[in-house]
Amino acid sequence: MREPADFRVVPADTPERWEGVLHIRQRVFAEEQSLVDLGITDADDPASLTLVGLDANRPVSTGRLTPAQSGRAAYLSWIATLPEYRGRGYGSSVVEQLVAAADAQGYQELQLAAQAHAVSLYMRFGFARLGQPYVVRGISHQAMYRIHPPEVRSRFTRR
Repeated sequence: MREPADFRVVPADTPERWEGVLHIRQRVFAEEQSLVDLGITDADDPASLTLVGLDANRPVSTGRLTPAQSGRAAYLSWIATLPEYRGRGYGSSVVEQLVAAADAQGYQELQLAAQAHAVSLYMRFGFARLGQPYVVRGISHQAMYRIHPPEVRSRFTRR
């Protein structure tokens, strides 16, 4: 579905936008899914690019790109859309911009842990399954990866 004209994805680079990110994480990961016990932030937040999707300036979706570090690929995490805004393409827009940012940084590999219901979303952006599904707090997850650039990806994509 097409997003409305008043939807935009921006960096969470102001206190107001960061509060919006925390609100979305709290609603989705803590309240809806009961996945977060200790908090809705982590040690990677300061070094990461966090984006927030705004619908008429209301924070409705978010996601994060954490840079590659020694021995660890860049990865996407904390991707979420408020329940009442799902199905409008907001999450896809956030993922699209995070992937573009990773490509712009030249990251050759990008990883994420997808909830099972979102695997097809990530596959549209060139991600492939890695290993077997696993369960976290009753929610099925799938490790995924994406190789960049596309000509390299085609040689390594698991079928």
